[in-house]
Amino acid sequence: ISIGQAIIFNSFTIYNFTGVLIIFLTPYFICRLVGLNFFKYYIQVIYVLAIISIICWSLQNISSGFTEILASISRNLKLDPQSNESVIFFNLEYGRSALGFLKNAGFTAEGGLFCTFLIPALYLNNINDFKFFDKKNIIFMIAIITTSSTAGYAALMFFILYAAISVKHKIIIVLTIPLVIYSLFTLVNTLPFMFDKVNKSYTDEMNVYNT
Repeated sequence: ISIGQAIIFNSFTIYNFTGVLIIFLTPYFICRLVGLNFFKYYIQVIYVLAIISIICWSLQNISSGFTEILASISRNLKLDPQSNESVIFFNLEYGRSALGFLKNAGFTAEGGLFCTFLIPALYLNNINDFKFFDKKNIIFMIAIITTSSTAGYAALMFFILYAAISVKHKIIIVLTIPLVIYSLFTLVNTLPFMFDKVNKSYTDEMNVYNT
């Protein structure tokens, strides 16, 4: 990858090469250290972080003062010098969903990125023993809903539909109806902007390399 980038963009930096190398070597070292227990630890860590995010997200929506407190902590401790949004375990998100709620970014930069951790945790938690009302499943699903992430909602709908089909429980089927309706409502409100968002990111990236 680094060699390809160097050829295409006529530039090479040790910083970028080292970053790519670390990314590729990380899974190897994790497997060597903890083996297949990694998945168990991963689910548990994301579960705890999801609970923290739900609590912080709820307090944010209840009182704007809580947002100011976290921003003040970030600023005073210089945890995020540029935006003062991160307090390590939670990142402030000022964007709002179609229903007017602040988005839950969890410990990441934004809700969509947070979902890339939540969705695998949700699916991995049900590989050996599928229990729709498992406490971890409930926390993961609530956290995903609060992110207002289009991709997260799509993955969540697949999970819920699978649960309704495989379990065939009336309560689960009834619960899927409002969740699917809410997910569809959000998708309809956000999809028209997704292409523009991706296109802008690509254009900005190309402008950086061309300058």
